[in-house]
Amino acid sequence: MGTFSHIAFSAKSDIGRKRKNNEDAFGTFPSLGVYCVADGMGGGDDGEIASAAAVGAVEKFVKAHPLPANAAYPVQSIVAGVRSAVNGASKWIFDRAKIRNLKGCGSTFVCLCLDPARPDEAIALHAGDSRLYRIRGRGIQQITKDHSAAELIGARNESELNPMFRGMILRAVGIQPSVEIDATPLPLKEGDSIVICSDGLCRMVPDKKIASIVRDNETPDAAVAALIAAANEAGGIDNVTVVLVKVGKLPPPLPTVDMPPERDASNMPTTVDGETSFPLRDTDTNPSFDIATDESDGDVASFATVTRTSATATGVTDDQSADSAPRATPTGSGWKDMQALPVDESPKKRLGSREVAVIAAVVVAAIAAVVFFASPGGSGGGKNSTEDRHGQSALLESEPPTKEEVESVRIAAERKSAEEARKKAESELAAKMAEMERQLKEAQERAERERAEREAEAKRLEAERKAEEEARRKAEAEAARIAAERKADEERRRHEEEMRKAEEERRRLAEERKAAEERAAREKAERIAAEREAAEKAKREAEEKARKLEEEQRKSEIMKKVLPMLEDARDYYVSDNDTLEYLRCLKRACDEGYELPKDEWQVQARGRYDRRVQFLSFHMTNKRMAEKKNLDQKKLKEEFDEIGELFSGLKYDRSSEIGKGK
Repeated sequence: MGTFSHIAFSAKSDIGRKRKNNEDAFGTFPSLGVYCVADGMGGGDDGEIASAAAVGAVEKFVKAHPLPANAAYPVQSIVAGVRSAVNGASKWIFDRAKIRNLKGCGSTFVCLCLDPARPDEAIALHAGDSRLYRIRGRGIQQITKDHSAAELIGARNESELNPMFRGMILRAVGIQPSVEIDATPLPLKEGDSIVICSDGLCRMVPDKKIASIVRDNETPDAAVAALIAAANEAGGIDNVTVVLVKVGKLPPPLPTVDMPPERDASNMPTTVDGETSFPLRDTDTNPSFDIATDESDGDVASFATVTRTSATATGVTDDQSADSAPRATPTGSGWKDMQALPVDESPKKRLGSREVAVIAAVVVAAIAAVVFFASPGGSGGGKNSTEDRHGQSALLESEPPTKEEVESVRIAAERKSAEEARKKAESELAAKMAEMERQLKEAQERAERERAEREAEAKRLEAERKAEEEARRKAEAEAARIAAERKADEERRRHEEEMRKAEEERRRLAEERKAAEERAAREKAERIAAEREAAEKAKREAEEKARKLEEEQRKSEIMKKVLPMLEDARDYYVSDNDTLEYLRCLKRACDEGYELPKDEWQVQARGRYDRRVQFLSFHMTNKRMAEKKNLDQKKLKEEFDEIGELFSGLKYDRSSEIGKGK
């Protein structure tokens, strides 16, 4: 994965809380920079098969085109290959649905194709309502546009639609033999996160919450698990599949080379008895995808591996049973050859000219033998030898068979050969149908067992719920009894409190009478004291006025001494990075007796101190950011401590609210 070493990813699929099977599939192919999600539809196992077919087709394309060392394919070639593979799968799904008389069988598809030649560029491919988001910073942007009835008419919620149009998909893989796949350019930068998901996530979790969950989880695995948990907590009404791709530091671009054809037959569809096979999911097995190693080129590659317990089914023609597996595969020459054949016809073997000549010679010899043995002397029936020879001579002198006779013989031989081929195909089909019926029966039995287990589990959970409900009722009854006792105690305390208050009121009235008498005597004494205080106040004001005059003279002398120093601080230490030197200068001025005025304290000293302390605190706690800016945390700590000491030592005007430390 050297070409995409800057990419980290994680993927997971969950059945949800309402569905009985998982119709989603996903593929992660970091060797080629391709990540995709498919959401099947059609009911039963048809949705599972459709989504697995779409992802499996992409897997075959990726396996057939490994990236060369120190080079890259143009992203246009990768996009064209993925489109071709998915359209092959669409034809396969469509033919299968036609053979089995299925309706609505198909799959959505959404894919991210990274550009190894331009790491800051990518292409988003999609068809249907599965989505691709880009999360950058604190924002999230939906890159794809749903191909749905709701999106077409601009409805914000599907509840606004007529019920017959709710959930309607206007474009999907397998609904038609080919599907139009939209391609959207996607610029990338370091730190971006790409979320590829089925509608089981975006229908249950708002976009802003998706972005918040991705930002709050550092690793892709944790983020994917949190997204799926959020969807299930919101109801989990559908399968949930999420592929998260995080972009790291972008590598340098690579030179491009032309994409070669398929590398070898190992990546092509398997052919058995002239029929091609396609990977299918077992009807009772959820898909899982594992990391595999491509031994041929020594590079670790991840391919979507469809887990299944049944054998791979092979393709059949339309005149076979509807339970047989479809024929076709999305890649390889075998796929193209089968597409050229009509769906309801089997290929017929035609005879060459040499075979026609041999058949004609055999027919002539057979006619001669019949004539010879049918003659009276041919079998010893009493004719003389002369007549026998005459008959033989007449036979030998007869004319050779005409072209019409030879053609009629050839046609008869072809019909016989075709009949034998048909009988052989019918016998093979019967065997295959029997095997598939056995597998279907096993799958049904397995599904029945699982259903019984689910019912038993549901009964157990219901019993536990009833027990919890009974315990809750008992707890509520006990709480009601305790509340009644508490209420009685409260009534008793209230009565005692009222008696106490009445007694206190009587004491208060007596104390008020006594206080009134004392107050009259005190007021007289206070008048005398007030007159004395007025005289002393006049004396103090005169002294204070003299003191202020002296203080203003002292401050004037101080300003003359420290003014050059403050001018230097204003002229030379003007940026936030010079806050340390600026405070040192102010401290020296304060040591000379200078007190910071209100405006200078609020606008300059306090503001610059707060900004610098915030800058130092952030980089002292964020080691990665400090290293990125080549900042020494030890020096940051020393500056932080010295700034704090200087700031605490500054003198300020105590007459201002700012100066009082507010």
